[in-house]
Amino acid sequence: MDALDPKVHEDVVTIELSKLLYDHGLINRALSLMGSIPDIYMVIGGIRVILEVKEEGEERALEIQLKKRLNENLCDLAVGIIYPSRVVEGALVPPTPKEVRERLLNEKLSVFAFAPSINDLKTLLKGSKYNVSQLPGLLIRIAHEAIPDEEVNEATDKIKEVILKFSNQLSTLREDRVRSIAEKIREVLEAVE
Repeated sequence: MDALDPKVHEDVVTIELSKLLYDHGLINRALSLMGSIPDIYMVIGGIRVILEVKEEGEERALEIQLKKRLNENLCDLAVGIIYPSRVVEGALVPPTPKEVRERLLNEKLSVFAFAPSINDLKTLLKGSKYNVSQLPGLLIRIAHEAIPDEEVNEATDKIKEVILKFSNQLSTLREDRVRSIAEKIREVLEAVE
């Protein structure tokens, strides 16, 4: 930072965003001061999520960084946050961390998200705008979408296998016993609805 460029460093934005996400219920860890590792790390429903934070104009670099994080297997979901330059700019002096935090709360942030897929990476979001208060719900939703396709297919195959074994075993029972078991299953399923 020099006198002609009164901006705060990206790390200040990352730390304040991490605090805001925590305040909104998402447990996370800002790692930006630790070198060339992800800016923010969290686990949502067993899905490893990283957030990379960049200033507007750096969208291409962000996309490359997110894809690299996935290819390095550092996460299951790579999310990028682009903030407007006005979040970090000051007239004569850089804004304080408190001012950065307030500005983040009042801005819409562009969100990019990528997850692994069987053939390549899948794009979940590409520049969609959200307020900070919307990010926790969004991250939870897309974390569920980030489950690799092969894991979903394996789980589906396992469920089919168990159902097939179950139905084969039912067929060996007497008819009155099968009806009794079928009735119990129906009761359980109706109770779940």
